[in-house]
Amino acid sequence: MSPIFINIIINHGLYKWNTSRDLTHTPSTRHSWGGGMERPNVSYCVGDNEVHYNPILPTETRVVGTFNVTSTSQPTWMTYTGGWNNVSKVEITKPSGTTIELTFSDLTTDDGDGYGYTFDETGVHTIYYTLINQTFIGFDFAQSFYSLASITIPNSVTSIDGDAFGSCSGLTTVTIGTGVTTLGSSVTPFMMCNNIVNVTIKATTPPTYGSTYESIFYSSHPHIYVPADSVAAYKAASGWSTYANDIEAIPTT
Repeated sequence: MSPIFINIIINHGLYKWNTSRDLTHTPSTRHSWGGGMERPNVSYCVGDNEVHYNPILPTETRVVGTFNVTSTSQPTWMTYTGGWNNVSKVEITKPSGTTIELTFSDLTTDDGDGYGYTFDETGVHTIYYTLINQTFIGFDFAQSFYSLASITIPNSVTSIDGDAFGSCSGLTTVTIGTGVTTLGSSVTPFMMCNNIVNVTIKATTPPTYGSTYESIFYSSHPHIYVPADSVAAYKAASGWSTYANDIEAIPTT
């Protein structure tokens, strides 16, 4: 069988993937490659001198946060190198209602590791991180985003890695969806977050905490709201028992 080549260009928000593959394989054998934020899963089958290309449709997860912009002449520092891991698109809605889309190329640097953006409006902005085919929030996801005030993790996320929101010193409100089963690895996702006030966790089973070196919410002592039937379980769970006096049922509305 003569070599068959397929060239694919996939433009996926922050990233563009361009690849050429030699598809000379045993007829009717299915193969796959890709995955992750910049390379959606792809499968193909070679048979009867034909190539059948099948992109596996991506699933999207949106992580939502708010942050306050105090200056239109100075950058608002948003992330450090390695941040926005697993992100395919970042959208920001300004107080006026206008939405913009950002990539790393839009950000300015402080000649170190920090990246920021100079906005043309002050006030509370909403940020939407779109994750493609991801169920976890990775290491340094939004590290050192000092102005980040709140974050909402959707139900589709099952794991939040260590330092995901490290040094987000302005973070006061955290909402974690029903799907999260593990928090942290060698360190807490909330390393150096000293000002968390309110945490709502919708998972009925307390997520397993992966670090033994510091408390889940570092030096913060937040009020923690969990499903009513799970209050006792959280108060007794490893890592969570530290906050036993601060854990109560999610208020009914």
